[in-house]
Amino acid sequence: AYVINFETPTEINFGDSLVLEGTSNIPAGNSLEIVLYTQDMQKNEIGRYPFTIQSEGVWRVDIPTSQLSAGKYRLAINDKNNIGLGSSSTTFKLFNIIDRKNEIVISSPLIQEYNGVLNVAGQSTTRGSSGIQIRVDDEYGSTVSPEEWIGTDKDGFFNTDVPITKPGIYYVAFIDNKGLIRYQEFESRVKAAPTTTATTAPTVKPTTATPKTINSQTFSSAGSPATFEIKTIPGMLKVSTSNNCDWIIEYVDDSGNFGRVNDRTGDGEESFSIPVSGGIVYVKVYPADAKDSGYATIFVDGASMVTVNENAGKLVDSAKPAETQSGSMMPVAMLSAFVALGVAMVIRRR
Repeated sequence: AYVINFETPTEINFGDSLVLEGTSNIPAGNSLEIVLYTQDMQKNEIGRYPFTIQSEGVWRVDIPTSQLSAGKYRLAINDKNNIGLGSSSTTFKLFNIIDRKNEIVISSPLIQEYNGVLNVAGQSTTRGSSGIQIRVDDEYGSTVSPEEWIGTDKDGFFNTDVPITKPGIYYVAFIDNKGLIRYQEFESRVKAAPTTTATTAPTVKPTTATPKTINSQTFSSAGSPATFEIKTIPGMLKVSTSNNCDWIIEYVDDSGNFGRVNDRTGDGEESFSIPVSGGIVYVKVYPADAKDSGYATIFVDGASMVTVNENAGKLVDSAKPAETQSGSMMPVAMLSAFVALGVAMVIRRR
């Protein structure tokens, strides 16, 4: 019988990727999968992560934790192709996610006027004068400022300016010797140009405002999709994705109607536009290929707010229409029309 073993940390900080590294005498090229469960009374399945044995029997799986909650979890190897695993194999592991976000208190504004730097200020509630590490990434997941230590005073307060070259969304990771403490999203905006008032006639205020593009970002995989909540403005809503993956969009509009968009093959922007009445639209984004994963960003026009909402995926799934076994649906009215047409043709022939 074949043997497979793997190692993983027993504890990990919320937001870090859980790295599984293993070895096996299974021939290279064979595939299995890791199944992630909650370690509670329900033991709910959260996601499946396929992997392929490489040369010399090594393999690796990275599991993001940004969409999980603090608590205990179980990892199990699923021999989906019935290769056959011996009794000396490691077939499951337990680990615990620790949420440390309260160890960092942010005091700098989360929305700042663009001036070439991003101000990051706050307090570490645990480290005193030992300093803290920060890393800054942009909205596309590219690192703007790599990890570096910044000083803290005896009470843990810190204040630093990170150079940036353009306005936009930035994500700051706070790190210490134990690993990731938390992420914080900041936005750098260009100051609006002052308006001038005509001297010969009063300025007429427009009745509608030009929609402002806003965005949000979170990690997405087939087992843990990115899910968002959008507070809309009455009119037209446009939603588009980043082009760093072959994404699929599913959504439910503010009238409860389900929609799905998968127009492009390969990496590219997926988008949809719908009329809205000012209610909430829920969006789910996940990769078309189950082996892909990455940070999914959605860009929204016609909304006042967009946020990550872990419950949005369930709301989208609950709105999916029931399908027949063939996977398609025929409206009753259309079916009735076909029947009536058939009857009419029979009568005419007679």
